[in-house]
Amino acid sequence: GLKVERVNKLKEGSPNVVDLICSGKVDLVINTLTKGKNPARDGFKIRRAAVEYNVPCLTSLDTANALLNGLKKIKVGKETRVRALQEYLAIND
Repeated sequence: GLKVERVNKLKEGSPNVVDLICSGKVDLVINTLTKGKNPARDGFKIRRAAVEYNVPCLTSLDTANALLNGLKKIKVGKETRVRALQEYLAIND
């Protein structure tokens, strides 16, 4: 399982996810796009904090799922190989 902690939305004050990113308590950000103006602005701030503090940030559930599948393969000892996206796309054409 994952250790999780409920935090405030940015407009609700501290502690919020940006505070946790800046304090080094976040290892991975999954921040998908949502409808509306406030979530987009919050999303930008979250993604920016992730970039500034060198925290990997995924913006698509497809990408998160691909990462999860790769980690599962590593966990069970299956051979894995890291490829450049261009190489992967050429293989699957």
